[in-house]
Amino acid sequence: MDGDGREAARLAANSFLTVATEACPIIEANITALLETGAITATVTGKGPTVFGVFESKAAALLASKKIKGTFAESVRGAE
Repeated sequence: MDGDGREAARLAANSFLTVATEACPIIEANITALLETGAITATVTGKGPTVFGVFESKAAALLASKKIKGTFAESVRGAE
């Protein structure tokens, strides 16, 4: 993994996740999509609704972005 990605993944907990997914169910779908495409972890930033995933490498993140971009077209931004 590039840099301290594993440590970042370990620390990527968010106490607002349950509240955010109840308020905006697509958050859970986005997190699931990131995990299914290889993210080590995925969660929301702050109080949501922005979702992010931590990947083994930039190449893995770019591949995941391409795989899920059509699924959440209005909400997915690649690891540019």
